[in-house]
Amino acid sequence: MSLDTHVRRGHPIFFGLLTFFSIVQLCISAWLTSMYNRHNNYPDTGVRDTTRYILFASTWTVLFAIVYLAGFLAVPLGAGGVFLSIASHLGWVILTFIFWLAGAAAITSRLGGGLSCKFSDVPYCGQLNAEEAMAWINTVWLFIILLIISGLAFRARRGGTTMGGAIV
Repeated sequence: MSLDTHVRRGHPIFFGLLTFFSIVQLCISAWLTSMYNRHNNYPDTGVRDTTRYILFASTWTVLFAIVYLAGFLAVPLGAGGVFLSIASHLGWVILTFIFWLAGAAAITSRLGGGLSCKFSDVPYCGQLNAEEAMAWINTVWLFIILLIISGLAFRARRGGTTMGGAIV
């Protein structure tokens, strides 16, 4: 099978899983933000603010991943123009990866690497651990996507075409 066939099959899988992981994270961070706003029982302002930032990153990722996924599936292959180009994918994935890396590092730092809920009286301990875990899952998943798209960009440049061309 050619690389284009792998991209046609893999793009919906990778972006579909990214959307799924981000929706899970969106639910967790939205619930935590709602509880912190309602009860003012956040462990400290750093955790509260990081949770809000992760809510932003989740929303950003869900919206744009769905747009890229729908665009890839709906537009005839090679006809997406600049919007569905390798450069567009690469730029969005780099920016989104930076968002998630910052969020995952921040929540890990605020929680000291995770909480032991058995010995902690922090409210919503399990949800905070889930938020941290999902932040790292999104970060790693985006890094994998970044490696793949970087490989496609390298292949396009080496083949004499531009990165403004279609992803397949």
